[in-house]
Amino acid sequence: PQAPPPQQISGGVAALVNDDVISTYDLRQRALLLILTAGVPATPENMPQIQSEALRSLIDEHLELQELRKMERDQKFEIVADDKEVDQALQTIAADNNSSLPQLANQFARAGLDVQTLRDQIRVQISWNRMITGRYGSRVRIGDNQIAMVLQRLKANADKPRFQLSEIFIDAARAGGITEAVAGAQQLINQIQQGAPFGPVARQFS
Repeated sequence: PQAPPPQQISGGVAALVNDDVISTYDLRQRALLLILTAGVPATPENMPQIQSEALRSLIDEHLELQELRKMERDQKFEIVADDKEVDQALQTIAADNNSSLPQLANQFARAGLDVQTLRDQIRVQISWNRMITGRYGSRVRIGDNQIAMVLQRLKANADKPRFQLSEIFIDAARAGGITEAVAGAQQLINQIQQGAPFGPVARQFS
């Protein structure tokens, strides 16, 4: 769905997405979530970029959730993830960080962040992915002739050199500013040209 131009309003409202209100509290919480998860220092220089990214994410998620709710009404079928699914996803995140769900919530609380902010984000992600998979996944059909063509091409190129190309995206907002992003990119280029393994800069910006 396409985002309408957000209406910037005073009085505790950051934006309106159709009939949904994004409050300044929601915006502050999402910005804090970005800071904690990306490990970006909150400085006066990069806060406007962080807030802009946070607002853009909130608008996109509100639009996606509105579309999902409309599909539920039209098709009489539940698409939006329930609390149990969200809890399972959060438990996985906590386990990946050698923690539990209550411990994760406590860590967030100590930083001034309500874990509900993460819950809302995960709910939309699960639901939107489910909709995309359900709508388009069933349309993908791979025939035997396509499989045979791929196998034949792999066999023909088996003795030829092969290269793997990938893209490294450096987000200036998360890197701490455009100057830091450019410096990090240049350091990555130098490492690649020297054939050296990626160091701290690559882990930070990739």
